[in-house]
Amino acid sequence: MGAPLRPGSAARLGLTNLLPGRSCRALIWAILARLREAGVRPVPFLARACPYPYQALQRVTGKCPRHLDSWSMPRDRCRDVFTSAVARAETGVLIDANEQGDCPACQVSEKPPAGRLAKNPQIRNFETLCLWLDLPRLGMIDVRRLQLCRQQRLPVAVDALLLDGVENIRQAVAVQTELEALWKVPVLGYLQLPSPVRQMLDQWNCEQPPSADLFGILAGHLASHWDEQLMGELMQRPAWPRDFEISQRLPAGLRTRIAIAQDEAFGWCFPEALDALERSGATLCDFSPLRSERIPERTDLVYLGCGHPERYADALSRNHCLMQSLRSFAAGGGRIYAEASGAAYLSRQLILPDGTTANMAGLLPINARFLGDAHPPEQAEVTFGLGSWFAERGTTLRGYRAAQWQLDPCGSMLTYAQDPSQRCDVLGRGNVLCSRILFNIAAHPQLLERFAQPSSKLAAVLRTVR
Repeated sequence: MGAPLRPGSAARLGLTNLLPGRSCRALIWAILARLREAGVRPVPFLARACPYPYQALQRVTGKCPRHLDSWSMPRDRCRDVFTSAVARAETGVLIDANEQGDCPACQVSEKPPAGRLAKNPQIRNFETLCLWLDLPRLGMIDVRRLQLCRQQRLPVAVDALLLDGVENIRQAVAVQTELEALWKVPVLGYLQLPSPVRQMLDQWNCEQPPSADLFGILAGHLASHWDEQLMGELMQRPAWPRDFEISQRLPAGLRTRIAIAQDEAFGWCFPEALDALERSGATLCDFSPLRSERIPERTDLVYLGCGHPERYADALSRNHCLMQSLRSFAAGGGRIYAEASGAAYLSRQLILPDGTTANMAGLLPINARFLGDAHPPEQAEVTFGLGSWFAERGTTLRGYRAAQWQLDPCGSMLTYAQDPSQRCDVLGRGNVLCSRILFNIAAHPQLLERFAQPSSKLAAVLRTVR
């Protein structure tokens, strides 16, 4: 249907599921796969700052998904992340949070936190991001859930529609006619799949990324049932001026060397945060808490992100060499920051739901209790009552609390949150800090600057040079 796609330098798109409750992942994969086949080179963005992996999106696009979040990121930071990740010949594709249900942890609780935030109405994240980025919105509808006699209003304002779960062309034409007459929005096409393929997709396990052959099948079915010319026209948007500046680089030779945990147990960091750190002049290297004997040489800062330490508790506890290397690094004044799952690795003991325990690095006097993946992240805003290398006193940051972890203090240390009800959210001793709240460094310039600053020795050299 229609002429081939003709990608432009400012092409971009937003995808939203208009009937949440049944995932439209098959249609999303088909759209991304077909765009890639047409040479558009899509770059996926998730409309919520959740750092958990989306291997299917990475495999279908060849790009690690980035994150945008109007609640924790201001407009200019969202544009910074977007334009920094999308090159001239690529197309940014924002995927609504309704479609981030492949991981249980992504079912984020939107219960407003106590305090000032409770007084402000929550604006729907996807719609706000589309306004900030001037994104055309493509609504996806699974016709298996559609009840036209009850669906009188368009749930979200969109520019066009795509249908999923269509059984035959007669059904597609009937639904298209009804929706275009009812909502005055064009239907660009539909996805009709054979029953075995549809059944396999409905039962898909997020731990196993789909094969490239499946993406090819999805792209082929969509290509024969949608209007690519109208799709190309819909995606094209004028470029906006970049009225903001990326953080300045540090002088050559004085760059911070950040060691990041990367293996099966850890490594779920915000890709846009790593991009921003590198643009700020930091040198990134990785190590494995499962296999490395020591942290990398000349490390200035150790960063432990999210992951699944509860699945590898025994193996982590047996790597005494790496844990001793971390202790020596901390004893020498080295900076260590761990968030959510990473905090469990710095604890004395990791406690599983069945009561099983495993000894961890013991850098902080806490016990980390894993409560299970059924506990979704929660919006959280924390004001720091104490200052540190991480944040100044009085700094307020927004993020998502990893509710699947409970941190139980078992010794003396500092609590940095000003609110007593958040006393266990940000803890530390010396230059070692852990947080139960996931902060996207790319969303907070003050965090980015402090992470990218050299250690005290390099800072002294920098002051001498100046």
